[in-house]
Amino acid sequence: MPAATRRQRFRRSTPGPFALTARDVEIIKTVAHHHLIRSTHLDALFPEDSPDGLRRRLRVLFDAAYLSRPPRQLERYRPGGGSQPMVYCLGNKGIAELVERYGYRRSKVDWTAKARTYQRGTLEHTLEVTDFMVALEAACRRRGHLRVLYLDDLLQALAPEATRRSPQPDLWPVTVLWHGVPEKLHVRPDKIFAIEDRNRPEGRNRKFFFLEADRGTMPAVRATLRGTSFLRKLLAYGHTYDQKLHTGRFGMGNMRLLTVANGGQRIDSLIATHRAHTWSLCSPKLFLFASRAALFNGADILDASWTAADREQTTLLA
Repeated sequence: MPAATRRQRFRRSTPGPFALTARDVEIIKTVAHHHLIRSTHLDALFPEDSPDGLRRRLRVLFDAAYLSRPPRQLERYRPGGGSQPMVYCLGNKGIAELVERYGYRRSKVDWTAKARTYQRGTLEHTLEVTDFMVALEAACRRRGHLRVLYLDDLLQALAPEATRRSPQPDLWPVTVLWHGVPEKLHVRPDKIFAIEDRNRPEGRNRKFFFLEADRGTMPAVRATLRGTSFLRKLLAYGHTYDQKLHTGRFGMGNMRLLTVANGGQRIDSLIATHRAHTWSLCSPKLFLFASRAALFNGADILDASWTAADREQTTLLA
């Protein structure tokens, strides 16, 4: 397909008259949960819709500014590689609809403009997070009694008012000790979510998780905490748990940090970092690691094995 024709994919047409349906709203909410999502992800989450019909509706929602299409994804197209799945994010009318219907956080962000500013690295990283979350949600749906609760669900159901009013509820400060000296770090997980088991009694039916998609680009350890490193994350999450900030900020009764890494060698390096620097801070069961290949090569991501920082094997539901 010529490049000039492709670019029309990122220009809105004047939409004809249409009524926003309940299915449209569910699509918009799903896009909001994931920030960036491919059309093929939406196929997995809306299997009752035909792929062609779903794509036609996505086009309508894009033209009407309920959804946006980040132009940076053009870099993902390769000559002779065929058409790649379209990537979507929220549009301004989409977030306005969710605010009105569900009381979602009203952001000052111009979502339509934000779609134009996504960089390729951010786009690819966020889509890796979406890969995991979509596989997890699809697995929970297959079980029937499980469901994924996303950040906005947790804010409305559990979080105190101060967190709900925060312009950045997914970002929090934590004071850590490094060589006996207190330092303030800020934590922002790649995803905050829970798995709810509707077969269990209220109060004992949710497992809470912070997710980090580690691409192996940052060092495991630096000499100081000034630069990015995985050690900063271990300290920040470990002290978050020790100070019960997850409970005070989100109303969570438990927490675990999930790290999805490129492979076993990287996982070995991250576990060694924990053993050397944060072993005495909190239980090694707090930190779980898995490789992308191990998670996505299996039949069901809920059955996949995770390695705790003490090398014990477990699953998300254990």
